[in-house]
Amino acid sequence: MNLPIYLRYFILCIFLLTAWSCEDIDPEDQEQAAVVTGQDSAFCGSCGGWFIEVNNVQYRADVPAQFACPATRVWIQYELDESDGSKKGGKWIKIQSIRRRMG
Repeated sequence: MNLPIYLRYFILCIFLLTAWSCEDIDPEDQEQAAVVTGQDSAFCGSCGGWFIEVNNVQYRADVPAQFACPATRVWIQYELDESDGSKKGGKWIKIQSIRRRMG
């Protein structure tokens, strides 16, 4: 069974596009349970963000106002914020998405 050359290239292109569209899921991109534990008052009178605990690790982050309350249980997606030295050393994260966690 001989396929025409254009059909072979078409099948090859479909295969390559399918393989290219598959990507590894980074565990840090998955939604994780977290708790906003309190405000960080170490910098300039409470402008240091908020403490957020994820998997027993405490991070700092800028938390949207509706979640900025101690003991707020949330689901978050985040990435480490290493934009400058003080944030890198202080375990800052950038919250990509956040929502309340019920229960």
